[in-house]
Amino acid sequence: MRGMDTKDRIMYVAMDLISAKGFRAVTIKEVAAGAGVSEMTVFRKFTSKKNMLMEAFDRFSVSFPFQEVFHDQLTGNPDIDLMNICKAHYKHLEHNRRLMNIFLKEDNNIPELRAKIRQFPVEMKKHLIAYFEQMQKDGKLPKDNAELQYNSFSTVAVGQFWWRMFINDNPAEQVLDSDVNTVLEYSVRAFLHGLKAQ
Repeated sequence: MRGMDTKDRIMYVAMDLISAKGFRAVTIKEVAAGAGVSEMTVFRKFTSKKNMLMEAFDRFSVSFPFQEVFHDQLTGNPDIDLMNICKAHYKHLEHNRRLMNIFLKEDNNIPELRAKIRQFPVEMKKHLIAYFEQMQKDGKLPKDNAELQYNSFSTVAVGQFWWRMFINDNPAEQVLDSDVNTVLEYSVRAFLHGLKAQ
């Protein structure tokens, strides 16, 4: 938090606390103490706890580099492209771990979070379906339902992220021993092998 201005510091602390304890359990007093400011300062910067959380979501969420991943880095080789896309997808989820944790806890309490979170998978779906359709058109993947290919492929990164977040979070109770990159690489190879075997 060193170098952050007061408003960013308050939002950063709020996200940490809400991610750990949940929105309702966290008080403005706790946030103020963690940020080293008075409660009055928190209220001056934000009109409510909910506004503080929504602003924090916008401020600290890491955007997915769609232009870089789906345009600049594409090679036209599904073996390379899908590996890169999968790893970038997983990295994006990891960067937004606190936000995803808050979303899971507060989805029913703060429906506005769903709209913010949903923007990424909607955009990812659009890009991946377009990629699968292009690869089919170019004869590099067998013709099939591109939406089903998207659904199957996207579960690789998303599945590993949630599994490791919930099941593998305690180092003393590791269930998944394999390095995440090794698992992602194996899973993408298996996915492509299944597609090409049709």
